Amino acid sequence: DGETIEQNFTVESEEEDRGRVLIVTVESERDESPISDAVVEVWPAGRVGDGEPIRRGRTDSDRPGRFRSGWILFRDMPAGSYEVVAGHEDWLDGRAEATVSDDRGKGGFVTIRLARGAELRAPDGRVVQRLPHGFSAAQRLRAPRPP
Repeated sequence: DGETIEQNFTVESEEEDRGRVLIVTVESERDESPISDAVVEVWPAGRVGDGEPIRRGRTDSDRPGRFRSGWILFRDMPAGSYEVVAGHEDWLDGRAEATVSDDRGKGGFVTIRLARGAELRAPDGRVVQRLPHGFSAAQRLRAPRPP
């Protein structure tokens, strides 16, 4: 079994970026219910997986006094176009595009909807492939191979 290491860090931003925010909500594709504790990464548009994301965090959990779970607020965002990726161990990963406005005091808002999924695991426990919910391994094996 692999080891999970969680690290917290702070990203310093330029004075010109202060006040801009990006709000990300993560929901179930089926019923739009919020998904708590999802990992969310913000990447420059077209650069997912190239180095490190510019922001990373987890969606809120249900806590007393909270309006709703399943969202995260990224503060002091540089203006620009982003690709936002969300994942959770019980769901298939999802992504969406977001834009943070040049106007100070404004920001961006994006919702990512995740589908339920299943995992194919190797005998050693590694996840080999994630499949959409309801998609059987037998269907995958019978599917024609691409040319």
